[in-house]
This record gives sequence, structure tokens and C-alpha cells, in this order.
Amino acid sequence: MDTTPKTAAAPPDDVHLIVAKDEDFVIEYHPEDWIAFALFWALAFIVFLQFFTRTSLFALVDIVTLGFMGLLAYFSISITDRMQAQTMTVFDLPMSLVYGGVAFGCFLMVIRQAVTVWSHARQRWQKADDFVHQLPID
Repeated sequence: MDTTPKTAAAPPDDVHLIVAKDEDFVIEYHPEDWIAFALFWALAFIVFLQFFTRTSLFALVDIVTLGFMGLLAYFSISITDRMQAQTMTVFDLPMSLVYGGVAFGCFLMVIRQAVTVWSHARQRWQKADDFVHQLPID
């Protein structure tokens, strides 16, 4: 009987202990990913815009706000027109009455913003130095 320990033969060079294999990976795009992406860039834009509005571009903010309010009023009128055929659940009245109230409020906001733009334009879009200067002193 042979009592000498037997040594195992060395493995061939093409055999490895760890085998890594590249698998096909598919990136899935879900709607919430796109929403999060859009919200992130919207937030970045708002922060950037906030920086500019503190230092200058007072007229631009007024005009953009007036444009947004006008667009809101336009869309509220188009929705009001589309709701003529639908009736309320409890009352037998068209839903356009409810949306007409929203449209009326939007037009009031447009008028208010137009007055604000006009008054700021007459003052040449100059900001007050400080909030304290705007307060009445007794």
C-alpha cells in the first residue's frame, strides 16, 4: 500500500474558479420615471429662475405670469365648451356651469395681473429697496 499523499493534477488553463458571463440587460422606462425626470428639471429651472428674479428680470416675471394666466384662461374656456354635453350627477344641469365659474376666476386673474403689469410698467419695474420701506410708519 502506498502511503504517500497524492497531489492533484493542476487544472488546465481554460478552467476558472469564477466564471462571469455578460447577460443581456434591458432598461425599462416607466411613466413614473419620466414624471420624476420632468419634475427634477422643472425644479432645477424654478431654482434658476428664482435666482434671476431676486436680482433682476422683474418685467420678465410679470410678462410670463400674464402669459401663463392668459393661457390658463384660454384652456378653461375650451374645457367649458367641451363640458356642455355632460350633466352633473346630482342636478340635471350641465357641467359647463361649474367650469364656467373656473373660467370666470381665471379671467379675473388675467385682469388683475394686467393691472399689476401696467402699474409696474408705469414705475419702470423698480423694486422697493426693502420690505420695511413699504410699511406705513406710525
